[in-house]
Formats: sequence, structure tokens, C-alpha cells
Amino acid sequence: MLDGGGVLREVSARFELFGGPSAVNVSRLVAGPPGFLITGNRVSGAAVWSSADGSAFEVAEGVPGLASDASGVTWAADAVAVDGGWVVAGGLMPAGRPDRDPVGWRSSGDGVWRRLTAEGASGEYEELQRVALAGGVPVALGLRGSALGVWRLESDRWRPVGSFGSVSPSAWSGVRAVAVSGSRLVAAVGDGSAFGLWVSDDGGSGWRPLVSPRAVRGVSGSGLSVSAGPGLLVVSSDDGVSGRVFTAVSAT
Repeated sequence: MLDGGGVLREVSARFELFGGPSAVNVSRLVAGPPGFLITGNRVSGAAVWSSADGSAFEVAEGVPGLASDASGVTWAADAVAVDGGWVVAGGLMPAGRPDRDPVGWRSSGDGVWRRLTAEGASGEYEELQRVALAGGVPVALGLRGSALGVWRLESDRWRPVGSFGSVSPSAWSGVRAVAVSGSRLVAAVGDGSAFGLWVSDDGGSGWRPLVSPRAVRGVSGSGLSVSAGPGLLVVSSDDGVSGRVFTAVSAT
């Protein structure tokens, strides 16, 4: 964590907080007015770790609504801070089916998680992989069959609003990051063989490719990510040999 002197200091945690016999994975760390939230998964299904100041985290696993149950196996991938709490994005593998449906969860910080289902879920593999707040509304991106899909959270239902690109089954398929740059959404994605950037000017309905500052193929150790701050767009890339960071003045 960052202390008052601007120095990053390591914070010790007991092994079974993030690892141990119940561990599956630890995914994304996000911050917002409620504090800090880590999304991930345990043997019991989707789980989160929360902290008010980043100095110590507590895990919520096996929690009703968030964890797997008779309806299927849950999976959490990312989160975003919203008024009074958090929205988590992920997927649900329904009982008796081998694919996932898009699903999410909302909490008001009281430890209660309410499941948010999606409209029009198909028989294709679909899941929410990354989520960002665009114009005050959670927008999630992820796999949608052989393409990448976009969903907006409206009235506590994930509504599909668009799709773009094409993907083939691979360890490098899917959405790696999404950032809000002014009035635009910028996503770093993999199509199964290479990574690239896409941009939306209308909140996620329409998308167009964005020229990446560096070509990155899908090989062991490679990846592409994007983030944004006030007036700045940051692209991080790794081609499996070396990493580079590029910055650009973002449009509003």
C-alpha cells in the first residue's frame, strides 16, 4: 500500500486469505469511494476481498447470491465502484450446461450481494470479463460466442447493446482491459492470435479498431492493457520478451 510519504510498502497477509485449499484465482483490484475490492474465485464460486484503506483485506466466500448454488457455478472477473457500493461482473455456468451466461452482482457495502442477470442470454458461451463506469452507468465487455459483446446495466439487468470483432478459442481470446477516456471507451482485447485496441464513441454500442502503438502476438507471456486518467491514455504491452508503456493525450 502507499503510505503517507508516497512510498509503496508490502502488506503481509496470512497464506489462506488468498491461497490455501479453497483457492482458485485472484483477479482484479479496484478502488473507489467505498475503499478497495478484489474480485476472484474460490472453490465455493465467486468471491471478493474488501478493505476500507488497503491495509488489510477480508474475504467474502460462500456468500449467498455471490457463490455457486443450485442454479450453477459462478465466476467473478472484475468490479467497479458505484454509488454506495460495488458492481461485480462475471459469469454463471448453469446446471447441466457446459457454457457460461453473463451475470453480475451488486452490493451496497452491507455484505449482502444481489445477483444481476442478463437479458437475452443465448446458448453460446457468454461472460462479462471487464467492467467500467461510463456516464455513471456500468458497461461490461466480454466474450459473446465468436465475437466480443457489450452489456449495459440498466434497472439492475445487463442489457446487450452491441458486439464487435471476432475471436477464436485460445488462451489469448477475450477482453483484457477497458478504460474510460473522456467520452470514449477504449478496450484492449485478444482475438485468439493477437492483441489489439478498439474504441467506442457512443457508450459501447458501436466500435472501431484503434491503431495500437505496438503489434503484440498471442504467445506465452504476452499481453496488452489500457488505462486512462485525466487527459491521459496509457497502453501497456508485453510481447513475451520485453514490456513497453505508451502514453497519449486523451480526447474528451
